[in-house]
Amino acid sequence: MKKILVTLPYSYNYRNFVGSGFLLKAAKDFDITIFIDINIKIDPLIDHSNLNIIRCNFDQNIFVRSIYKLLKESIFFSQETTTQKIKFHQKSFLWRLYLNFFGSNLFLIKLYKFLYERLLKDSEIQIKIKNFDLIIFTMGHKPYESKFFINKSKKTTTFNIIHSWDVITTKGAFLFDYDYTVTWNEVTKNEYIHLIQKNNNFSGIVIANAPIHFDIYNSIKDKKSKYILYSTSVERLVPNEIEIIKSILDFCIIEGISLKIRNHPQRIKNINIEGGKLILTENNPIKPSRDNATFDSNFFSNLSSEIKESKLVICIASTIAIDALCLNRNVIFLNFNNFSKSIRNYYEYEHLEKFIKICSVPVATDIKEMKVFIKSLSSESNHGKQSIYPFMQIKSPQKKLLRLLTDIPKSY
Repeated sequence: MKKILVTLPYSYNYRNFVGSGFLLKAAKDFDITIFIDINIKIDPLIDHSNLNIIRCNFDQNIFVRSIYKLLKESIFFSQETTTQKIKFHQKSFLWRLYLNFFGSNLFLIKLYKFLYERLLKDSEIQIKIKNFDLIIFTMGHKPYESKFFINKSKKTTTFNIIHSWDVITTKGAFLFDYDYTVTWNEVTKNEYIHLIQKNNNFSGIVIANAPIHFDIYNSIKDKKSKYILYSTSVERLVPNEIEIIKSILDFCIIEGISLKIRNHPQRIKNINIEGGKLILTENNPIKPSRDNATFDSNFFSNLSSEIKESKLVICIASTIAIDALCLNRNVIFLNFNNFSKSIRNYYEYEHLEKFIKICSVPVATDIKEMKVFIKSLSSESNHGKQSIYPFMQIKSPQKKLLRLLTDIPKSY
């Protein structure tokens, strides 16, 4: 039986790979071992008996993190994407000064990478992972899994499962030449080939396959629409969001439409509606995981139900827009003229611009325009007016990935 190691440094990775049922399916045909971060909460309602779970510390010391930071920022700067140029002006004066003088220096980039790899060499890890046929990396744009790539056997096949649709153009630093990289769609596949493969002379195979946690969307039945669903951001990205929601709530009350709020898993304080008013409540303050979030086995079914029972979904540049289109519900993005520049900048990021254009997602620039969009897109006759299919094919992503894993020969 093929031995596969999966590294899960974030709660989101646990949600996507275990909570979606993917690794439970894979364990029927493969010997699956999971290295999971010591602070991730494991859902007791999920049967993990077929999975070999090993708690792991993904942290790095401050010196290694500093080298990684220099390496990552230099690589991202040298890619010269629109997103990078926006983020560059948000950095401190010293960072801008450093990057302007040294950011594209190939000698320094090679030096940083050499030091980074040397510092992460570890004979103990080499022994632990040497007999795996295949390693699946789930957070390749972050530093946490680097030590496993650096210390793997040369015989081991490596899989880089891209974490999200935005990380290629907003993060930029994929340091290693994986044998296989799986992106969300053809758009992100082309981004990876252009920005990562070509810039680094990588030769691995790049494949487009919808996220495995989208598999559930193929089996969700339609439901009667009850409300408008507003999906929040996190406070650090949209600090005044309660005021934005208040304007939507006032409109919904006048129009006799119910409004439901779905809070982001990483919010510090949730926004809820009680008696026609908005209130703030603490969002489970005990969240020790690296990404400050916890997920249970019902996450995807609850998300699907909330979207399916909605008339449409409103958000600010959120990934839930993709989930909504997958479930045949229209989306409205908000980018009001009075929003802060930091919020308005999101809509200039490459990944979001492409999605808006391909899927014809309306972007409201003020309250009046938002009201017009709500009235035109919330009726059941208009469900599915926007489609996910020009952007992404979501049929059977888990089955396709399992077939790919099966077809790769054993290393040992």
